[in-house]
Amino acid sequence: MMTNRGFGPTPDGIKIAHKALSTSDDPINPRPYCIYVNSAGDATLEDEAGNAIEYHLVAGQILPFSPVKFTAGDAGLVGWY
Repeated sequence: MMTNRGFGPTPDGIKIAHKALSTSDDPINPRPYCIYVNSAGDATLEDEAGNAIEYHLVAGQILPFSPVKFTAGDAGLVGWY
């Protein structure tokens, strides 16, 4: 389980890598610290408790959320690591 949920002024507070996310029934590995919405659409994201919620997203949004899975949708998502 992740314990750091924010962006502090320390070196680990700034993310240094990114990766496009694809829909899958498998867990996202490694899990991103947050998500950038590259292109608008819908995305079903699952949390640590197994709760899945469909988000309606617009391009340019930043989700301060670290999902376990990206199970469905047509939004273009980028994970920040």
